[in-house]
Amino acid sequence: STANGLPDNIVMKLLGCDNKTMWAGMQDGGICTIDFETHSVTIPEAVSKWSYGQVNDLIVVGNRLWAGTEDQGVIAVDLNPPFLSRAYTNFSGVNYLKINKLLGDSEGNVWFASNNVLLQSPGEKLEILPVEKDKNYSNIPSILCDNTGNVWFSNDNGLFFINRKLSSNNKPQQILSLADYRGMKIISLYQDNLGFIWLGTFGDGLLRIHPATKAITRYSAADGLANGNILSITGFKNEV
Repeated sequence: STANGLPDNIVMKLLGCDNKTMWAGMQDGGICTIDFETHSVTIPEAVSKWSYGQVNDLIVVGNRLWAGTEDQGVIAVDLNPPFLSRAYTNFSGVNYLKINKLLGDSEGNVWFASNNVLLQSPGEKLEILPVEKDKNYSNIPSILCDNTGNVWFSNDNGLFFINRKLSSNNKPQQILSLADYRGMKIISLYQDNLGFIWLGTFGDGLLRIHPATKAITRYSAADGLANGNILSITGFKNEV
């Protein structure tokens, strides 16, 4: 709690650093690290005067921590001296950007899923992909980089796929239309070690997509799920 040094009592996101420390993103108090052994809290000097509101997601890529905020874009903090921070609050004229999810891909890029744009950061530079001009690609709650470096994301219209090998054309391909699935809402994505893409939904169970044929297998409470809400998916070896 704040009595123990936390900058805020409401924690929105936790991210493991190593075996004894964790990053924490707060509703109002910014970001800090928590030491499991000493129970000490450290606030990076570069963001000690936090003014960017709620932290929705955290990710470490290379030597930089990225924080996605509720309405102030993305804050990047260097993890090596001189520990500078950068605020990306305006993207091509788009202000007050809400960042729902952050993702690091196999090429070191950082992807930002927002309500109305999809952003990519190669290093320190941010670029807005062409999808941001199409309202069909708004409200992105989940994003995945697969084992070949391609990017999948979901929104109110279905599941989409970006082939990163076609560097000159980032136009997403629609893999699944929610018009065919009664307005199903896909809120989590995962790829297992066999290449299958798993889709978690809000109220409609779990779907699995075959990597080659794109055939879809559906799982529900009748197949052993506790309920139809799949908020997050992860796995280990042959288990999901």
